[in-house]
Amino acid sequence: MIGDSTITGNPDTVGSREGSSQGGAKGSAVKSSLNLVVNVPSLYLEFPSHPTDRVQKLKDARSEAAKEIEAYKTQKQKDYESYEAEHKSQTSTNQHSIDESTETQLADIKKAVEQHRSNVIDKIVERVTQTQPAMHKNLKKIES
Repeated sequence: MIGDSTITGNPDTVGSREGSSQGGAKGSAVKSSLNLVVNVPSLYLEFPSHPTDRVQKLKDARSEAAKEIEAYKTQKQKDYESYEAEHKSQTSTNQHSIDESTETQLADIKKAVEQHRSNVIDKIVERVTQTQPAMHKNLKKIES
């Protein structure tokens, strides 16, 4: 258990490990440079003693993380594609209804233009030809 410790007097085993290295429920005992034996639970990572082992474990961890990231990206891409496919049909349906509405409105406007064309042309011609000559209000008569 954490906190349990015993002092040993054998200087030959300083820095070595005692107990099982299988990582059972009790953990493993680790000796420090003070000849203090401390039980370490198996939950803790054991650091390798050789630098190349450390480098290899770091490389392995990095490659494992890259695999997890790639799997996550793939899953998110699939989710996005399914979402896009689901909503694309709604967009095309909405676009189709908007196009139909626009066509009916344009047809109504063209029909109204044809109905009122002759009346509008007659009113424009009447206004253009109807003249009432008058002096501008700011114009003053100049006497010579």
